[in-house]
Amino acid sequence: MKSSSSLSSLSSSSSSPSSALTGLQWKASARLTVENQGRRTATKIWALKALDDGTLISGDSMGNIQFWDTTAGTLLQSFEHNRSNADVLDLAVSYDQRKVMASGIDSRVVCIELNTQYSPGATATTGTATATPNKWILSTQQRHHTHDVHSLAIVYKTDPLGCHLLRESSKNTFGISTSPYEELLCSGGIDTKVSSYSVSNIRNYRPKVAYKYPSNAPVVLSRKLRVMSIMRPDKVDFYQLGGKRPTPDTAGSGVALDEEKAHLGSVCISSNYNLMSFDINDDGTLLAVSHAGGMLLFSVEFLDSYENGDGISRKIVKPYKIDIPPVINTPYSALKFCRNDPSLLVCAHCNGTINCVRIKKDSDEQNYSVSLEHAFDEYAIKSNFSNAYPITHLDISPDGRWLAAAKNTIGKGSVEIFALSPSYNHWWTLPCTEAPLSSMRWLGDGNTDPALATALNNGAFYLFDVEQRCLSEWSQDLGFPASPNLPRELTHRAECPDRIAFNSATPNKFIMGGQTWFCSIDLDAPVPRQSQPYPSDHFKAKRWGRMVVHERSKPSSTVDENSSTPSNWQKGVIKKTETLNSNFTICLRYSGVIFLDFLGKNEMVVVEQPWLGIVNALPDALERQRYGS
Repeated sequence: MKSSSSLSSLSSSSSSPSSALTGLQWKASARLTVENQGRRTATKIWALKALDDGTLISGDSMGNIQFWDTTAGTLLQSFEHNRSNADVLDLAVSYDQRKVMASGIDSRVVCIELNTQYSPGATATTGTATATPNKWILSTQQRHHTHDVHSLAIVYKTDPLGCHLLRESSKNTFGISTSPYEELLCSGGIDTKVSSYSVSNIRNYRPKVAYKYPSNAPVVLSRKLRVMSIMRPDKVDFYQLGGKRPTPDTAGSGVALDEEKAHLGSVCISSNYNLMSFDINDDGTLLAVSHAGGMLLFSVEFLDSYENGDGISRKIVKPYKIDIPPVINTPYSALKFCRNDPSLLVCAHCNGTINCVRIKKDSDEQNYSVSLEHAFDEYAIKSNFSNAYPITHLDISPDGRWLAAAKNTIGKGSVEIFALSPSYNHWWTLPCTEAPLSSMRWLGDGNTDPALATALNNGAFYLFDVEQRCLSEWSQDLGFPASPNLPRELTHRAECPDRIAFNSATPNKFIMGGQTWFCSIDLDAPVPRQSQPYPSDHFKAKRWGRMVVHERSKPSSTVDENSSTPSNWQKGVIKKTETLNSNFTICLRYSGVIFLDFLGKNEMVVVEQPWLGIVNALPDALERQRYGS
């Protein structure tokens, strides 16, 4: 590692006139050189971390993790990340600076610890040399990824109230740890997975996949035209879903769609940035997309075509770009068209501002006028901890009266409710929950007062009566927090619920699901103690009978008293003739679900992305020697 001999001087002036320092002059104080081991190319430094005691940690292209004494300019210790000499790309340091994690082109994540817990003369667990105090040792490694691990980050979990200081009341209510922070190491690479590790127990616990598929589905339905739109990195594809399929003979079965035959066309966008949000209105006439450079609006027409010469009419996509005023043309983290007012577009800016944009068609029926109708900018001030994050979810009630804006975080201000009709104003801030929000959806068909359903990443969910600014009667009867009173099979799933769908044919039911499952919830039926799997003989449900389920008190009448007891589930002695509560039945038929919603009454669309297809599209991983080969 070489510092430039002609390092540019950097100066900064204090903004306070009373400050004694008017400027800082920087200069190179040390020159540290990394060997290239006979290579013609110089060794590259990909990662640097500095500790409070003056130790500098580097990760280089030779696969080495090195500790330097910046005062003396000498190398203290060096560790080999992998035997292939593959690059070390990133480093992470724990809060107490006693653990250093490293990752790179080799898929392993290694942990190097300061061995102050060992006494002089003790033998380290990773080698035969005698460990001495204040030396670093390679303590453990995890290989949870299949390809390069490009990034590491340390995150800190706070209490469920979103506060940095815990109160005894919150400890008793939520049953959380007495420690104010819990450190998690997050690793991400080109295999699309984000894995989380417990920093304090990284040796003893396997990592958990925190994120594999997008939490916000890049799929939108235009129900009037029966068209499905899918956002790609540089384009939006359109697919014709065709007429309503006949009712299948067996429950739960569906009809697969031929992707090539159903493809209508694409709206390609030439830009240096990837698309990050989009939406299309319900009648399929307006398309809005956004990337880091700004927002784009298109009017879309679906025309009949006979280009194939077979006499069969097929629709093609014909887009027209709409000019946008500069005040609106900014990047947005979320976009949403109003269902009962297709000309109203709600845009959530990355800084928290929400713009309501009106798109009107001119009299000549070719041009559109775009104007900013209202801006909710008074809530963009980062006064709360949750306001530092961008808005990730937008949803408008079926009657067009309410707008819900949410963030994937915890604490006050994570979910805000705004009134859109008859006037624009902020209505309510939802109370804090015991876990961060993972999904939300308005329930209703537009003829009745809507209810807001919010799903949390611990599997629990709540229903809110927005008109009265309170929990719905159903959630109040269930109790708070809700997770202890819901089926264990729902609240202990590895994947959080990130999809909520509503069927207008059954107004008292809705669907909540994740990447490999979805659950049917009937609000009129009692809540069972255990959920039933569908299919009942699915291999993922074999463990359900062996799960250790503790008896729970029944805080309300919504808990089913006639459900099977945990002991019966564990022993597997439930009789087939016994009537079981089918509420909260979990469907395990699908995997890799990235989208789930209803196209019409009793007609649901499920979009899957098989994991094998993702793996086959990835580049080759680093070859490594396997034991026994």
